[in-house]
Amino acid sequence: MNSSAETRALAVELQRMVRYLGVSEADMQKGHMRFEPNINLIINKDGTEYKTPIVEVKNLNSFRALERSIDYEAQRQLDEFLETGQTMEMGNKSTRGWDDEKEMTVLQREKEEAHDYRYFPEPDLVPVEMADSWLSDIHSRMCELPIKKQIRFVTEYGLSDYDAGVLTAERSTAEFFDAAVKAGGDPKRICNLITQSGLKLANEKGCSLSELGLSPSDVAELAKMIEDGKVSATAGSTILEEMAKRKSIRLAESVSASDAVTVEIVTKELNLIQKSDAGELERIVDEVLKENLQAVEDVTSSGKKSNKARGFLLGQVMQKTKGQANPKVVSEILDKKLR
Repeated sequence: MNSSAETRALAVELQRMVRYLGVSEADMQKGHMRFEPNINLIINKDGTEYKTPIVEVKNLNSFRALERSIDYEAQRQLDEFLETGQTMEMGNKSTRGWDDEKEMTVLQREKEEAHDYRYFPEPDLVPVEMADSWLSDIHSRMCELPIKKQIRFVTEYGLSDYDAGVLTAERSTAEFFDAAVKAGGDPKRICNLITQSGLKLANEKGCSLSELGLSPSDVAELAKMIEDGKVSATAGSTILEEMAKRKSIRLAESVSASDAVTVEIVTKELNLIQKSDAGELERIVDEVLKENLQAVEDVTSSGKKSNKARGFLLGQVMQKTKGQANPKVVSEILDKKLR
């Protein structure tokens, strides 16, 4: 690794892999995982290469501490080299601790070389022979690793690398998303519902997305309704939250939520189905235009007023329909009328 940022990226990916494989929860605050970077510099001076003594920073319990301790050590070692000229030699390795409050490393002890530990073979430990068939069997039972899943979400579903990273941070979230897409929903719509509403709700409740009571098919159906213009994206978030709330209550009461809590039922009960009837919307647009003649005049004029006035008229239509009008249909009618 050549920087603290690279080291942090590796550490984050290792944690993600460990969690995906079910090896550990890898909670650094609980001591499930620690990092101990070995740091030294290679300095080129006057055509000669110098290596500073290796320092091992012990028992780091956060990615922030990992990154900052490396940055601190790099600067400390450079300053020490410029002052003393000390370079790597047999027996001058050391271990240091990280003081989180002072944001500095502190010397713990000089580190022994391998021969100082006086290692000797343990006669009761038998050799482990790794056959290709054994390794193949292990490999066949492994899940798709997070970095491969993240790349697939970008190439196969057209997601941004950032969104794919958010979705693959936890295995259960990634598998939930995958299942929702396979249930027939648009990947980007499903991604938005999960990242902007589902994960926020799960975080507030202190649980995973899959523990909210929602099913991948619920989210797929809701994504299709948004894509078809039956509900707005804003309404979609409201519906998702209400469904999670109702299903959570029914699960707590040990009642099946599958029949009573559906996307269609919740949408109708909340009265969030968008109005897309062109005839009805045209009548409302006519009312708005008659009531706002100055705005109509501003739209037909050039300059900044035109766009602002058009936005005002669109907002008036949405207000009259209590936000239920399909904005796309309203825009088309407005454009036709104003022309």
